[in-house]
Amino acid sequence: MSDGRTFFAASHSGNIGVFDTYTLEQRVLRGHSDQVLGLALLPGGRLASASWNGELRVWTVATGGGTLVAKRPSLTALATFGPTIAASRDRELVVVDAGAKVRTIPLEVTQPFGLAFGPNGKEIFVGGADGKVRLVDLQTDTVVRESEAGEPIARLAVDPNGRFLATGRRDGRVLILDLGTLQRRSEVHANGGAVRALAVSKDGRVWTNGMDGRIAAWNPDTGALAAEVSTHLDQVTSLSITEDQVSLVVTGTGGSEIWNLAAMPRERVIPPDPHPILDIAFSADGRELVSGSNNRILVWDTATGRPLTDIQRYGNRSRDVALDVANQKVVGADERGGMALWELPSGRPLGTLGTRAIVPLGLVYSPQYDLAAVGTNEGAILVYALAARALRFELVDPAGSAVRALALAPDGATLYSSSTDGSLRAWDLAKQKATVLHRVTTGNHGLALSKDGTRLVATSLDGTALVLDVASAAVTPLGHFPGRLYRPAFSPDGGTVALPCSDGNAYVVDVAGRVAPRVVTGAHGEVNVAAFSPDGRILGIGSDDHTVRLYDAATGKPRWGARSAPTVKSAVPSEPGATAALELPTCQVVGFDSGMVEVRPTAGGATLVLRDTPPHPVTHIVAGPSATLALGFADGTFGVWDPGSGRALDRAILHGQLASLSVKGGVVDVETELGDRGSVDLSLLGVDYCALMSDLWKRTPFVWREGSIRVEAPTGGRCPRPDVGR
Repeated sequence: MSDGRTFFAASHSGNIGVFDTYTLEQRVLRGHSDQVLGLALLPGGRLASASWNGELRVWTVATGGGTLVAKRPSLTALATFGPTIAASRDRELVVVDAGAKVRTIPLEVTQPFGLAFGPNGKEIFVGGADGKVRLVDLQTDTVVRESEAGEPIARLAVDPNGRFLATGRRDGRVLILDLGTLQRRSEVHANGGAVRALAVSKDGRVWTNGMDGRIAAWNPDTGALAAEVSTHLDQVTSLSITEDQVSLVVTGTGGSEIWNLAAMPRERVIPPDPHPILDIAFSADGRELVSGSNNRILVWDTATGRPLTDIQRYGNRSRDVALDVANQKVVGADERGGMALWELPSGRPLGTLGTRAIVPLGLVYSPQYDLAAVGTNEGAILVYALAARALRFELVDPAGSAVRALALAPDGATLYSSSTDGSLRAWDLAKQKATVLHRVTTGNHGLALSKDGTRLVATSLDGTALVLDVASAAVTPLGHFPGRLYRPAFSPDGGTVALPCSDGNAYVVDVAGRVAPRVVTGAHGEVNVAAFSPDGRILGIGSDDHTVRLYDAATGKPRWGARSAPTVKSAVPSEPGATAALELPTCQVVGFDSGMVEVRPTAGGATLVLRDTPPHPVTHIVAGPSATLALGFADGTFGVWDPGSGRALDRAILHGQLASLSVKGGVVDVETELGDRGSVDLSLLGVDYCALMSDLWKRTPFVWREGSIRVEAPTGGRCPRPDVGR
């Protein structure tokens, strides 16, 4: 209600609970003889309700008295605007005006579960089984506008700013329509299963809940996930925004929850992948990139360096990934069946292509030819039909050696493979027969095909690489490099290859040998994979230091970088493993390459080792707010520790090694070398205790006294009693 403290919840029995969120008092409104399907507020402290058996009632909340204002069989939805009530049923709209006069408007719509008033209350939107939204003019009782047909509509919600109409569908999507024209503006892939609850907050976010149980907020313009709520309810049945736009009210099996909208994140922040990056691939337009580790898949915005989609992988032995933005899919090798698919941008699982448990190595994905393939450590290549999501056939390596990488010819007729026995094979997919193109004694590891399909580049763990002409089998050695070579890449023009190396560098090699190889540096661990963007302007690498790095392919200049100056660090003690240090009046703090941090009292006494530090080199130690320690680590972890107890007060992880860490005004600010930023605000630790408690009492003016909650300030204690009023 408008008092900001009362909310209502309907039960399966037909009762309506009235809850005072200040005193936790509860009353029950009784009158319905069937399950209540909807509740809506009316002016003057009144409430409208509708039940599945067709009862439409109006309640005076203060007295608990209710009146049956209409009865129509099988109502499906309820909405109010001011004193006007509307309820829907098959082929009919029931309207009750301020004088309790009931009228019926015929409609050619079945299962009208979507019902919402327009911003001026003179029109109402109705959505049903045919997927159309109909705009009904309540002054003429006629349909004045319709949207196109589509998937059946489950819920409707109007943007309070008057910009759009959100339509929740039974297939889990939310289509955003222009409020004036009912033309489609955008689409949100929101839930697994039908949208069960839908609301739009004043800030424009679209809140949904579906059969998958999650509550999420979406950006209606981009379809990106903005926030998620971890509800404790078993089953959510409704979402609503309070009249003052302060809270999100979630109701379902097991009770109700109230969430402060202002305290929720304005956008979803996806943490980086804390595991070695084993594969990367660009989208066709180069605007997005997918990275894969054994445990996670992230989709990145190549312009900003921020993750857009986060996917948890099954098991811990999958590696390869592919990105299909045109069909809104992420594809990854998968232990459960060879290959798994996920939806973009939600990351919702779409299933696997097979049922055979394998260790997948190498991946090909081609919607153009309705083909996908994955290699295995048993020497087999599983070839799938994408549309049918079924295994077409299996190619078997005669030597039985593990497949390491795959590549598909531009015409889709030939599949190339590299194996641990050193063989490079060309598979005729029509005949399911292989030809050995080349064999090396050191074994092949990585493989890539030029865009025109004329040349292969292959790498070995002994540091050698070669280019093979597919037609003639002529070999061009690329040289020997100071480390193991992993998963290479051809530039789009075929003139350059990028070789990721275990020495922490990537080598950009001119195939014709006209210039010396260029060394791309920056990674703090083995570089596992390289990839060029489709236009050839960007070179991407993934490495063991958990990072994805993008470079200008022509100059080698990093595309993602820190904007602030690196922090000037204190001198490091000359003792084994020490990487960072800080001298304080009462102690010396020393960090080590193992991640251990010691606090050594200057006056003597036992050394304290801080708890919960990550197993990575300490890069920064700075005096934090209120006698705390602010620490940074090579894996991007940063946080604040209490040097007295050794406990971590707060910690997080960013993408890339920390470049700067500073403390100002009680706030710890950090930035990584890849431009990722974070902060920890501990300014409250510097606030006077009584001032803080006074503010807390004003926000929550309740005490437990004589067996009940009372609205009054606490007495006693070391602070004066605040004047909180009611």
